[in-house]
Amino acid sequence: MKKTILAVTLNILILLPFIGLSSEKSRHHKAHVHGVATLDIVFDKNKGQLEFKSPLEAVLGFEHTPKTEKEIQALKDLISDFESNITKKINLKPELACNFQKETIEILKEEPVTHSHSSKKSSQHSDFLAKFQIQCATEVTNTPITLNFSDIKGIKKLEVTVITNKSQKSFELKGKPQTITID
Repeated sequence: MKKTILAVTLNILILLPFIGLSSEKSRHHKAHVHGVATLDIVFDKNKGQLEFKSPLEAVLGFEHTPKTEKEIQALKDLISDFESNITKKINLKPELACNFQKETIEILKEEPVTHSHSSKKSSQHSDFLAKFQIQCATEVTNTPITLNFSDIKGIKKLEVTVITNKSQKSFELKGKPQTITID
């Protein structure tokens, strides 16, 4: 029993740097590339977590805080889409009986940075972040997973990392759905 707890704890500690588990809602700008989103999926047997992060501009068409009625509705629609269609975007075999539970969906506002050559602040960048917990009836190893974010036209490249207690895979998804096997 102690060995199992130790092994799970070690797996979690090893995997934390690979997924953005920061709870900060405002932080300094880093690696914000328009059109490029990230998807990190971590599984330990039948339990998992996923994190999708994208520049707000790629998923909404703008990256400032929504102001107009139209912008506010677009954000509500995006959140609703992720809540209700996450199993279409990240599709696991029905036999696994996986349940996706929303952990958080939020907008992360980057703090504007003042450039040394100017007293003007740069424009504020914002990111869209969606995190889900995944609970499956059985272990997910040696099963296919289909990823489909093609409905989000602003995403030109999705950088995907899938980590299990047995393997790690990284690849890029460009526009069309892709199926991989979780080892």
